[in-house]
Amino acid sequence: MKSMRRCAALIVFLGVLGSSFSEAGIYAKKLGTGTVDWSNRVVEAIGIGTPPRSAQNQAQARALAAQQARTRAARQMLRTLKMVPVDCSHLVNDIAVNDASQFRQLKNMVYHAAEKETFFLSGNRVKKVLTVGIRGDLADILLPGNIREIKDIRGEAAEQKEKLTQSEKKKSFTGLVLDCRGLKVAPALVPRVLDEEGKEIYGPAIVTRRFALRKGVAGYDSEIEKALHDPRIGSNPLRVKAVRVSGANSCDIVISNADAHRILEAPENLDFLRRASVIIVLD
Repeated sequence: MKSMRRCAALIVFLGVLGSSFSEAGIYAKKLGTGTVDWSNRVVEAIGIGTPPRSAQNQAQARALAAQQARTRAARQMLRTLKMVPVDCSHLVNDIAVNDASQFRQLKNMVYHAAEKETFFLSGNRVKKVLTVGIRGDLADILLPGNIREIKDIRGEAAEQKEKLTQSEKKKSFTGLVLDCRGLKVAPALVPRVLDEEGKEIYGPAIVTRRFALRKGVAGYDSEIEKALHDPRIGSNPLRVKAVRVSGANSCDIVISNADAHRILEAPENLDFLRRASVIIVLD
């Protein structure tokens, strides 16, 4: 009996390891009946379909159940997306309320979401897992218009770098890792980094839209060491400990004035900020 229990426990453990969001360092959060993988910017939802009693045979029963499962999963995904914080004071649901055209586009993308997995259950029931990435066209709908396209300053930054002294070069960084563990910071599509006086150090006014669409305004992680070695923030990232959280949705991050100065003192640091080379570590 003990051996059977151990075997069952091992199966459960392996099942947990094999779940969608169990990879080390991944920061994922349940929202309603769906899940948002903030590290990979993916929303996942599940729907289960039951065949009607009028089904003539097993093939028809499964086909009808599969259709129902997909419809239900898409509805769940839309509900989940509506709960996603856009910034410190808005949810995606505000798009549904305030912009009918954008909401139609959002709904259309959700109902055409990719099928990740299909499971055939007892009684000819079917379970489907749908997934959609918050990038590209979907991100373009969800990200506010105040995130604008900013001209490429790489050449300008390179020219400035040539003029810097060796000591000044040491002050420049390739990315920013914000350690927000213990502060109950919530993830959002458009987080901001503020100094202690509320001045925006990083956010929609600074990041370039094409980078925000491609890789998000900021990355999210649950392990500091993994974040520090992420290619997103380059070989010489600045690590900063946040001091508190701000905003109604608890997604704006406040850092000390001293750390804000470290970010802003080298003009070329603006380059990595515009390229969204920022990772936020949450617990």
